[in-house]
Amino acid sequence: MGNLFMIGGKAKKCVAHFAALAGGAEANVLVVPHASSVHEKVAAEMTAELVGHGVKSVTCAVPGEPLVIAPNVNAVYICGGDQADLVRLLGEDGAEKLRRFHAAGGLIAGTSAGAAAAGVDIITAGVSSDSHLRFGGLEMGKGLALCRDVIFDTHFLQRARFNRLIAAVARFPRALCIGLDEDTAVLISTVGGAGKKKASMTMTVYGVGHAWFYSAGRGLKTSLKKNLADNEPGALYSVSGVTVSVLSAGQSYGAVG
Repeated sequence: MGNLFMIGGKAKKCVAHFAALAGGAEANVLVVPHASSVHEKVAAEMTAELVGHGVKSVTCAVPGEPLVIAPNVNAVYICGGDQADLVRLLGEDGAEKLRRFHAAGGLIAGTSAGAAAAGVDIITAGVSSDSHLRFGGLEMGKGLALCRDVIFDTHFLQRARFNRLIAAVARFPRALCIGLDEDTAVLISTVGGAGKKKASMTMTVYGVGHAWFYSAGRGLKTSLKKNLADNEPGALYSVSGVTVSVLSAGQSYGAVG
C-alpha cells in the first residue's frame, strides 16, 4: 500500500515536501488538474513548481480523456478546484486506476479539492449560510474512495469550518474527520492488513499550520432523530461528546484502524 499526502490548500512548503517524498530528481509525477475550471493553467503552474523543486519528469492528465497512469509514474498530484467536478470528470474508471496505483505502492497527493475528494463520503458544501448546525445543511457526496472511514475538509482555520466536521461526525460517527489548514498536510501511511489482521493508519502532520482530528467519543450524543426523515429541514440541532485533537508539523495521530 502506498501513501496519501493530503494538503489543506494553497500549498507552498507542502509541495516541496511532496517532491521530496516522491523522490526528488528521481520522481516521475503525474499531475491531475481535473478539479480546476482552468485546468491547462493549473497544470502548467504545477509542473513549473515541481520542476522548481527538482522533479525532472512531470506529465499532466487531460480532463475529458481516460486517465492513464504510465508504469514509470511513482507519484500523483491532484490539484484543487471543485471536488464534485473532480470526481465526475475522473469517473469510476479514473478513480479505480488511482486506487490500484495507491494499492500498488504509489504516492498520491491532493490539495484543497484534491484532498476533499479522497474519501468514500466527501463534503461538497455546507454547513449553512449562518454557520449553525442545521439539519440538512451539510451537503455530502461520494468521493474517490482512496481511504475509508476518513472525511477531509480543507482551508480549515482560514474559513472557520469547525462546525462542518462536527456535523460530519454526527452524521458519520465511525469516520475520522480531518480538517487541514492551508499549506498543511497529513501523510497517511497504511500498515498491515494481511490475512485476518486489520490495517492501521499512521498520520503525520507537515507544513505551517494545524491538522484538526475530529472523532466520535464514547459519549457522543446528538439531538438528531435516528430516522433522518423525521428531522425538520433547517432546524438547529446539538452535538456533544466529539473528541478533537489539534496537531502541528512533526506530530502524528496515533494508529487508527
